[in-house]
Amino acid sequence: MRTDKTSVLFPGRIQISLATTLYVGVVLLMLMGGLAVWLSTPLLDGIVKKARQTSEEQLPQITRWRHNGERAELLHSYINTVFWVEDPLIARQARLQAQVLVHGLALEADEQINRQADDVITKLLALIEIRQQQRQIQQSLNKLAESELELYESLAPSLMLESPFYRQSHAISRFAASTTDTSIHNSDWGHLQQEITSIIDSLSALAADEPLQQTAINQYLSLLQRQSRSLTQMQVLIEQTRQIHVQALAAQQTLSGMLNSDAALKTQQLAERVESDALQVRTYTQILLSIFALLGTVSVICFHVLVLKPILHATRALDSVGLGTPLPPDTCRPLFSELNAIVQSVWRYGEVATELHNTNAELRELSQIDGLTGLKNRRCFDTALQSEYDRSSRHGHSLGLVLFDLDHFKCINDRYGHLLGDDCLKAFADLLKQFSQRSGEMAARYGGEEFALILPEITFESAQNIAEKIRQACTELSIRSEHDEPIELSVSAGLIHVNNTRLYPPEAILREADAALYRAKQQGRNRVESVSSLPGIHLCTRN
Repeated sequence: MRTDKTSVLFPGRIQISLATTLYVGVVLLMLMGGLAVWLSTPLLDGIVKKARQTSEEQLPQITRWRHNGERAELLHSYINTVFWVEDPLIARQARLQAQVLVHGLALEADEQINRQADDVITKLLALIEIRQQQRQIQQSLNKLAESELELYESLAPSLMLESPFYRQSHAISRFAASTTDTSIHNSDWGHLQQEITSIIDSLSALAADEPLQQTAINQYLSLLQRQSRSLTQMQVLIEQTRQIHVQALAAQQTLSGMLNSDAALKTQQLAERVESDALQVRTYTQILLSIFALLGTVSVICFHVLVLKPILHATRALDSVGLGTPLPPDTCRPLFSELNAIVQSVWRYGEVATELHNTNAELRELSQIDGLTGLKNRRCFDTALQSEYDRSSRHGHSLGLVLFDLDHFKCINDRYGHLLGDDCLKAFADLLKQFSQRSGEMAARYGGEEFALILPEITFESAQNIAEKIRQACTELSIRSEHDEPIELSVSAGLIHVNNTRLYPPEAILREADAALYRAKQQGRNRVESVSSLPGIHLCTRN
């Protein structure tokens, strides 16, 4: 006859109903809530009256001041747009938006703010004007570069490849090509100036040595000197735009500060009124808070000791069941009968679940392991390959797969027997285990004398190196027959390495690795055949 575990654990323990205790607690809370409403109603009426006054009188003014401040802050974005953007259409749109915004400020602000806003617009227009000059210089540089390239193309067929003038002309053409795609902000104008100065000096020194090319040298010098003047002017304009940009941002900050000063004052006054009301509310609510704090503390302590602690104890027991670890010692003594029933059920469930967990773990391990070699079996390999494929596709990692096939294994079985063949399989499996130590790597018996090795997050060269090491180590395995005859064992391997797994499904990867293994067999065995895929290159397939 089964003994009730509750009576054994808690003999003579007085227990009460949790539901009754909750009902009593709800009634007490309702009484305290009614007292709180009765005491707080006058205070809430006063707060509502002040809130209505604030929304009708103060908030509209604060909203208007804040709106003006936000519009002034937008000027900062427009100034940076004009300074950084090289597209004239975008700069023009930013200038028009800034003018519209400043016009809106003028409808509400005083004369001092108007003057400050006009100063911001003046500096913005100066930036736009300088940008226009810089774009004109860029166009001039492009035309000069095109002229230099045309001159080079007309001279190049008649020049000797080893002549100094040909080398100098080639250097000029490279420089011209570099100036056809310049950017106001991203181009190194100082470096271009130094480079063109060096070219002019070299070309001038070459004039005395090449009298037959004097006309072409003069044409080059004319074009290069005009480019040099344009580059010098561009550097001056860049420095001017930086200074005006700093001045425009400073003027915008001043305007923003002027617009926000009144709003800050009114906000401070409103905050002082709210603070005064809050102090009064705090005085009247301290008593209620003290009462609620006392009751809350007692309730929390009772809830923790009488309710939460037994529940947590039962939860830890359930966690232990889920993790397959032994149940914790039973030191909890529930006061309530409902919790006592839960504890009893948990311990009964734990005994059954622990046995079931241990059995399932053993079965799961056996279902994934090849009984002969101790490697993962084909089913586990398929699952792992799909998992690594999904992870590589998700994170953009590379994926390598190697298929191995022991050479002439049937001959070994026929000559020395299946027991020695099994020894060869186990020796090669032990070798593969040494090369599958990283996270995600897995060696598996693919079937018969075939094996597989998954190599995630690896370069093509590293995967080849590993496959070659395994092939070499296989030939060095020391296996002897029962007559102490050495067994020569070798392996053929097919390697595939994929940089972008999104382009190829797992079936294609496995098929290409098998095709590479087939080629290794056809080309003499004891070798590694590799297939690599890069973005834009299709995998080869076997008909």
